[in-house]
Amino acid sequence: EKAAWDKEIEKTRLAAVKDFNVEFYEIDKKPFQKAVQPIYDGLKNKPRLYGLYQRIQTAKN
Repeated sequence: EKAAWDKEIEKTRLAAVKDFNVEFYEIDKKPFQKAVQPIYDGLKNKPRLYGLYQRIQTAKN
């Protein structure tokens, strides 16, 4: 299912570039992830929120 989604996203992306001259920029997410990591670490002290965070992370993968 994810592979089909990824394929469709790529197809749409290529069409946007070709048809509308859209430019996409790839960014390095690591600096942002490092900056917000203390927020995620703080969730460990809040079991209800940390459980929600874990479910979101699981759904992303």
